[in-house]
Amino acid sequence: MRRFGCLVMASFALGAAMLCAPQSAMAASSETFYNGIATNTQPVTADDGVSRAIYFADDAGATSNFGYTSDVDVRRMNRSIIDVDNYSTNGLYAVARFTNGSGAPVALSETVLLPTVWRGAHADGADLRAAGPVAVGSADASTAARIRLTAAAGQRVELAEPGQAVADYDAAGYRWSDLREVYVHGMLAAGDTLTVKVPLRLENPDVPGVTSGATYSQFTVTKGGKVMARFAHQRLNPVDGSALLASEGKYLGGFRNSETEYVYTQVPAKIQELLPAITKSDLFISNILYQDRHSATQDERLYTGGSYCIDLTRIRAAVRDHGFSVATGSSAREPYLGLPGWTTTVDHNVGDDLLQEYWYNTKPGAFIASNAHDGSSARTNGDGIGTLYTELRQVIRAHDLAIAAGTAWTIADNLDWMVDHTKQLSAPNADPDPQLGRVAVASDREQARVVVTDGDGRVVLDTAAAAGDRIAASEQRIAATPGVYQVRYFYYFNRNAAAGGDDYEVSAAVTLTVSADYLLSYDANGGTDAPAAQAVAGSTDPTASVGVSEAVPTREGYRFTGWNTMADGSGDSYAAGQDIRLVAAAPAVVLYAQWEASADGGSKGEGPEGGAGDPEGPKASGKERVIVAPAKSVPQTGDATTAVSVLGAVAGLMSGVCVLALRRRDKAPAGK
Repeated sequence: MRRFGCLVMASFALGAAMLCAPQSAMAASSETFYNGIATNTQPVTADDGVSRAIYFADDAGATSNFGYTSDVDVRRMNRSIIDVDNYSTNGLYAVARFTNGSGAPVALSETVLLPTVWRGAHADGADLRAAGPVAVGSADASTAARIRLTAAAGQRVELAEPGQAVADYDAAGYRWSDLREVYVHGMLAAGDTLTVKVPLRLENPDVPGVTSGATYSQFTVTKGGKVMARFAHQRLNPVDGSALLASEGKYLGGFRNSETEYVYTQVPAKIQELLPAITKSDLFISNILYQDRHSATQDERLYTGGSYCIDLTRIRAAVRDHGFSVATGSSAREPYLGLPGWTTTVDHNVGDDLLQEYWYNTKPGAFIASNAHDGSSARTNGDGIGTLYTELRQVIRAHDLAIAAGTAWTIADNLDWMVDHTKQLSAPNADPDPQLGRVAVASDREQARVVVTDGDGRVVLDTAAAAGDRIAASEQRIAATPGVYQVRYFYYFNRNAAAGGDDYEVSAAVTLTVSADYLLSYDANGGTDAPAAQAVAGSTDPTASVGVSEAVPTREGYRFTGWNTMADGSGDSYAAGQDIRLVAAAPAVVLYAQWEASADGGSKGEGPEGGAGDPEGPKASGKERVIVAPAKSVPQTGDATTAVSVLGAVAGLMSGVCVLALRRRDKAPAGK
């Protein structure tokens, strides 16, 4: 089942996960208004030459974004957030300001509509009402304006001077909290400004939906457009009251346990350790619908009802070569209503079918991250883990393997499984459905690639450079040659594995250990007291050097002359203390004692000169001797083995010629 690119996973990051104190904290804002990064303080100018500025303001003179005729134009932002924790201290007003920029008086006929309860598709809306009398004023005494005040259910007082209208409203017993409309009529002097100011109060601040959703209160003027604001709490770290997204701990990785619930289990410790530290450059925040997407490096404040995104580029790179990836799909969301500039998440490479961003909202929820061992809440304030978590999925699971030299081995033997994008959930230590998303590394040349390197880093097998019989031959050579090999598996979503490029999605490396048991044993060959066998067990070296024992066997009536690889002495001869190099192709060698009848009828193993073990004939050089041609290092796939065989044959032929020549010379008459 395909995943959507936006993941609603904020409760962990904004609930239990807020336990880690940031290392570099930004203090909580004390401002009344949050206007985003595209602040708009431009009034609207109509055809009559009068500019109309409508906005929310506080006692200190701070303002919201100004109103505009369109509420979908990101170039003229007309939405803001009112900090519900600060406005009651700082004061809050709805302000409409009319300025005559012409050189002559202008007639005014304007209706100011106070904020209404606007819910849209949401259940709870902010009930923002007038908190006291309307104030109307101008600097030029020649400006003549009267107002009409209208309350709920049609209650109103007729046009009058502002002060009189306020008195009439009070005299009628109307409540200021029911005031809905102020109508302004009169003449505005040239160059003068008329200001209408209404104090406001939020009647239902404790209703959860008011501060957790996107319910905007709308304040309008007939020809000046509209301004909108919503109430919200700044999301803060409960430990020290700092901005939530100021943490510099590590991202916390989790497996998603279910396709229907956002419940997570922590990734293994070795994967968690790979995850990078949280940095503001990875984070993008949207507090005002989809018009305010910006980097946390510009402003890290996050408000309820807002959302944030984590760019996964660094996370993907950190786990890419360890068998893990991020969730599949596209994180590119269509702009809201198709409007340019209205963006929540992006994806610059939709073709890789991996999310570029995870999206989190700040709504409360029951989603938790559970500990992999006992199901308890994940510890987010330990081991440097910060407040933000990300969903990971395991694509490749493989294991180390140890075999004895000569044991059959294939490139699939170290692999548990590799899955494609049809497999979404990879819970820790659980096998995916064998019928879902399995990639066959031995046969799928499009999605899977395997590279084997030896202990020196040389590539001895690459399925992108070989096929069929050549792969099988390389597998046999690897399995026959002791060593520690790295086996790396690659998954290519783009089905380009055969090209062997760097455009793979995930890889994972494990170890193949091929070992041999070398044994040098002795046969008294008719005598007694043969030396004990010498063993080199579990060696990963392709050869083993063993010194021939100094112990001497005995035989009544014979003198010991040395050791030979053949009982009849036709093989290679060795003296005590001489090194013999054993090779994987023949790891077990038996040396046979060689005897010569004693002239005096009894010797117990003494050599011809009375020294034990001194062989007759040419003296041993003391250098290491190899009794079997040493095993070749594992050739790279595609090596010209024919040339090597020819050279070997020539070398063998030449050695035979040399031996024959020596024998003939030994038999030549003296003096020749």
